[in-house]
Amino acid sequence: MLLTRFMITTAMVLIGTSPALAQSTGEIIYVPGTATYDTNIPNGQTWFNLSCRRDDCYLKNVKLHTKPAKIQDMSSGEYVKGQTISFPDNGQTSIVLLQGMKWLKNKKVVTYYNADAGEPPVSSSSGSTGLEIEFKNNLGTTVTITPDFTMNDQGQILKVEYYLHVGNDKQLLGEINPAPPESSFDDYVRILDLKDLPVGTALLQWAGDIDGDGKLDLVMSIHHVPTWDISRILFLSSAAKKGDLVGIAGKFHFAPPSSGGC
Repeated sequence: MLLTRFMITTAMVLIGTSPALAQSTGEIIYVPGTATYDTNIPNGQTWFNLSCRRDDCYLKNVKLHTKPAKIQDMSSGEYVKGQTISFPDNGQTSIVLLQGMKWLKNKKVVTYYNADAGEPPVSSSSGSTGLEIEFKNNLGTTVTITPDFTMNDQGQILKVEYYLHVGNDKQLLGEINPAPPESSFDDYVRILDLKDLPVGTALLQWAGDIDGDGKLDLVMSIHHVPTWDISRILFLSSAAKKGDLVGIAGKFHFAPPSSGGC
């Protein structure tokens, strides 16, 4: 029997009094059920929600409802003024909320992969580590997202770079580097554990053509402390520089006060 889901997606938003700041480049935000942000969104403001249910994804405008709330800042123990944000998701998995882009409109979105459909397929190519993601685009071309590791002499991971491959083309998407070489931290602080790296749906939430130009777009999470932080990066083909496959059109990142990462 098919069960119909209906949930209210909710986030707690701080007003900037917490040292753990939500950082946003472009008009983009992610509301993952319940979270603590320090953004300040007006009641009734309209955003476009990219949401999916199984294999189908849509852009639909939603009004965000806000009301005042007191929130405990876990780093100081003090209660600060905040607000609750909610919107009905109508049984869909929300991928990201967007504003201010000229191509935004209510529509079904061409989708090659989305997180509601399950874990993305792992590359079956020879030498695969099991961390690579592989799928086909609308032309049947293989798209692969692969990690490249920088190790120390003991074989421990210091840095991970994520590359996008489309056919014979390749582009660096981003890296996880907890303490760059110029950092004063001891070397052990810079060690990354495989279990702490984003894989599957924690790395790739959506792939398709959201801006309508017939080329690949991505929604991903690439950040330094994957087990703590919340992030979304919107990569668009229409934002790509010459010679690149995609470019960053929006970025949202939040480190919870309780994470110790702020």
